[in-house]
Amino acid sequence: MPTVAELLEPQRIKHWGEVCEFTPVLLGKVYGDGQQLLKLFPINERPRYWIVRIDSSCDRDQLCEDLLDDIYEAIDEQFGTPPEEDLGIGDERPYFPSYDGEGTSWHFVR
Repeated sequence: MPTVAELLEPQRIKHWGEVCEFTPVLLGKVYGDGQQLLKLFPINERPRYWIVRIDSSCDRDQLCEDLLDDIYEAIDEQFGTPPEEDLGIGDERPYFPSYDGEGTSWHFVR
């Protein structure tokens, strides 16, 4: 399994035919024992991602809406939110590491 430091290295990824350069970010809040890593991708800004440390006992079924909502709130607290008047306007992107509230995809780091 990659380390947190490796996951936070600057990335240069081709995504949907476009080259995207970004540096992933680590969410400061730790959930449970923090031994399991989660990559959380903002839908409108993939392939950018946050690394979230969650409890090692958490499985797919436990990564429920309540936990995700708490993670979204922690992202807002740590990185702020995009200006409301800019939301939905493609020219103002990227908002990352702020979260625009438009949904995410995720997977456990193995």
